[in-house]
Amino acid sequence: MAAERYLADAIARAQLDARPDYYVGIVENEPPGELVGFVRLGLGGHQAADLGYAIRYDRWGRGYATEASRAMLDFGFRVLGLHRISAACGPENRASQRVVEHLGMQPEGRIRDHVFTNGAWRDSLTYSLLEHEWLSSDDA
Repeated sequence: MAAERYLADAIARAQLDARPDYYVGIVENEPPGELVGFVRLGLGGHQAADLGYAIRYDRWGRGYATEASRAMLDFGFRVLGLHRISAACGPENRASQRVVEHLGMQPEGRIRDHVFTNGAWRDSLTYSLLEHEWLSSDDA
């Protein structure tokens, strides 16, 4: 039920004039139409956004996060005219670190006690990509 509420809230935000975020659902062909994850671009600041993604555990390692994030970065820089897109992930989450590195994002640092999850404060590693870096990369 929580996933349905989250989806309903995302749809409602998508209908606002001053849209705060964009989502791409990741659907697997087998079985047809099965949702296995999403990528989110949350707008904030001047010409800036945060990239986030989640993939169902049993679908990790198939390149879905990288492929969908690449499309979202291209949309952010080419269509929305963003200057900077950032991402944050846990220091122990090597898979997520590999995703942002494959996208060409540059490490910026560590934010201590950045998020409270599962009953504890957790640090985050931060990464960013600038418009000119994306437009001049092989991924663009």
